[in-house]
Amino acid sequence: MTKKRGPYRKYHQPSLSSEQLEKLQLTFENVNRHFECPLCKTLSHFFKHGYSTQDPTQPVFVCKSCKRQPTAYEVYQVLCGINNMNENSQQVTESSTNFQEPNSGDPRDELINQLTKQVERLTAELNQARKQIARLTALQASTQGNNSSQTIANTEFPPLCGANFQNLDDSISQAPWHNPSKVAALKQSMFINRQKNRVRKEETAARFFQPPSTNQGSQYLYVSTKARVPVGKLRSYLRNMGVNNARVLDIHYPDRNIAALLIHNDYIAEFKQLLETKRVHFANNFDPWNGSTLKDPQYKDLTEQERTSKACEIQQQRLQRAVLHIREPVKFAVAYYFYQQKWLTKSFIDQLNNSRYGRSEDVFDMDEDIKGNFSEDTTTNVASLSSIQH
Repeated sequence: MTKKRGPYRKYHQPSLSSEQLEKLQLTFENVNRHFECPLCKTLSHFFKHGYSTQDPTQPVFVCKSCKRQPTAYEVYQVLCGINNMNENSQQVTESSTNFQEPNSGDPRDELINQLTKQVERLTAELNQARKQIARLTALQASTQGNNSSQTIANTEFPPLCGANFQNLDDSISQAPWHNPSKVAALKQSMFINRQKNRVRKEETAARFFQPPSTNQGSQYLYVSTKARVPVGKLRSYLRNMGVNNARVLDIHYPDRNIAALLIHNDYIAEFKQLLETKRVHFANNFDPWNGSTLKDPQYKDLTEQERTSKACEIQQQRLQRAVLHIREPVKFAVAYYFYQQKWLTKSFIDQLNNSRYGRSEDVFDMDEDIKGNFSEDTTTNVASLSSIQH
């Protein structure tokens, strides 16, 4: 037969009045929230944790040492000494500080006693710590004087860091600049990189003095990918395979597991040969203008003709974004080639040309004042030129 569990708390402590709550809050802040816990009887910090569910007017305090929650009445007893005020008024001991004889009716007597005990405890701990520091300092001095490699076996304090300094010296001595062979290898690698950059710059400059290529235009190559990664990461993969990223004008994803690479016609054969040696798979039969590329569920109810029309619209938007992101002046050649292939509209090309050359203002649309100033300046210039000639 199991025992029946009785009430959780048989003695119900009284609730504090509004005046007592104000006094409790003031004293709680004056002692910096640090006093003896009425439950675990240790000096600890407290913090407020809302209000009681039984009485919303009574605050709840939590002890950081025992994680328990004494009632507001218990905290009030500790801080203000309500129960033991008359008994403790006669038992105040003399301390090193010269306090006046406390008044038995003053609720601050208990606070003064508590602060005095706290000062005595902290002073004792400080003296103990100073003795420990002095002992360790003497032990360290004797160890250094005897040139002993034995470390101090003390679990309360970390070991000395002499071994770390030794490891640091070893790592500095093993650095590449202390090894002539490593220095020579670094210099050789830097020289090879400088040579490659110099050759690349020479080739770029020499192409300017060559006649225009007869194989003008660009072409999209579609390669298979396992996942859709950022374009920057995809370019790093191409660089690791030996591809010159300057020749890849644009990269985008027209479909799942398909990446589109825009290459000039002069570099198509070399580019495909390089990627084929790396076992890259080309999707030669892929058509971005086909409605089968639409994988979005919102287009599942469209007819085949509507899907093809929507795919053409999306592909045209991709090409417009690609042209806007290509560097000048290559972007204008690519845009003109796309326009020849009827992939871009005439309005987009006109807008692109306006941003390139600007739009000259028609003289017939100028204001009358501007026309007058223009005619006067022209007459003055003609007269000045005639006088100089004569």
